Amino acid sequence: MALCGCTDKLFPLKDNELNDVKPLEFTVYVCGAVQNEGYFAVPSGSDCFAAINFAGLTDASVLPAYADKLVDGTVTEIVVGYYCDGVRRDCVNVNGALVQNRLPVDGIDPTVIDKIADYIDEFGKITDKTLLADILGADYADNFYRFFVAREDYEKVG
Repeated sequence: MALCGCTDKLFPLKDNELNDVKPLEFTVYVCGAVQNEGYFAVPSGSDCFAAINFAGLTDASVLPAYADKLVDGTVTEIVVGYYCDGVRRDCVNVNGALVQNRLPVDGIDPTVIDKIADYIDEFGKITDKTLLADILGADYADNFYRFFVAREDYEKVG
């Protein structure tokens, strides 16, 4: 019996044919020296810079060396670094050992580390970098881009 006037026989797709279908977009977690940390859907064929652009650069942001790499599903997380006093620096995991052990970090005032560590001691892990505004108060604007929430700790609040 012909369907829709077609006379060709219909055949099911083979399993390997489904694997060849390219997704229209990929999800990438962007964190670090950006305005809005989080997950972003990036169109297939875009480069990492497009994902970083969705997150919004800061005045201090410095693109990673692989920013021109195409987003193809192999890049799932991008941590954007920053410049401080003319030196490129890596962002610090807000829940990481440096903060929790209150270790000195170049370019970050120890009182900022203490405020974050005090919060973690009292309330647990920071799951969204927007919490830093309340934690750091007046120190937020000068420091928010120096930290990131690791993908495994991230949970969008509100």
